[in-house]
Amino acid sequence: MKKLSILLGLSIALATAPAHAQDFEAFAWSGSCDNDLYCVARANGKAPTGETMQLKLERPADPDAAIFVTVRLPFAQELTVGVPVTITVLESGFREASNTERVYRGNEMTFGGAADRPLVEQLKANTTARVDVDLISHGSVVSYNVPLTGVTSVLAEFDRLQGRVERADAAVLTGGLPFPGQVREEAKTTPVPQPEPEAAAAPIEQ
Repeated sequence: MKKLSILLGLSIALATAPAHAQDFEAFAWSGSCDNDLYCVARANGKAPTGETMQLKLERPADPDAAIFVTVRLPFAQELTVGVPVTITVLESGFREASNTERVYRGNEMTFGGAADRPLVEQLKANTTARVDVDLISHGSVVSYNVPLTGVTSVLAEFDRLQGRVERADAAVLTGGLPFPGQVREEAKTTPVPQPEPEAAAAPIEQ
């Protein structure tokens, strides 16, 4: 009986253990989510010289979390604060530029913002982006072409693993379901309907 109790306890522990990290691929993109469901997608970009960099999309599991579009350069092209970085979607001509305000570990800078902002929507809808890095110290702009084929599939996998399917905060598999906290916030701003005033009684004729 004691042995059976131990086995049952082990089964329950295994069933409630956190999910293992997951890795997946879609065409030019690969993705992974850790045990906390912090998800990162990656694709390599290449310069005409053959040098490569990495374009990454990162999203925490929190409701309505931002998607960070991250540029990771090789250390030979070290980023410094103030370096202009531009992402251009070649088919549409859409551009987003930013001066590096902070350099993260791994020689990275990020474009932060909402999951449905124009940059993310453009990356999903097209096939090639160009990342231009104005390396002032080198006196030149270094350009990398990055394939976008597969990025939508990877973001859809983020939605599935992070439990966003059919929710308003999904990146791809969006729907009308509220995300945690959304209903409470809307309730604060939605006026409570007031009852119509009763019609005044007609005066009694004397």
